[in-house]
Amino acid sequence: MWSYWVFSANKKFMDSLTPTHRKIFMDTLNDAIHWLNKTVPTEEENLLKKMEEKGVTVIKPDIAAFQKIAQPVVRKFAEGKCRSGILDEIAKYAK
Repeated sequence: MWSYWVFSANKKFMDSLTPTHRKIFMDTLNDAIHWLNKTVPTEEENLLKKMEEKGVTVIKPDIAAFQKIAQPVVRKFAEGKCRSGILDEIAKYAK
């Protein structure tokens, strides 16, 4: 699971930023996410190859089966704990 781009910031902190500092902060965050999205797949391939070379058995998950089982649980959690529509927004960015 890739979760490196999950961003969380205290509202008080974000509200304390000037518009200029907020722009710098958000631009830097977007640059970092872009770099990670470009770099992580290659790094993942390299690490998996190294592990296999060392004799580690790498098991590729059945993502569709996992999603089928997890989706109802995630939806139920989100309905009670998250703001309305957040899962649909997240789904826009899923691969």
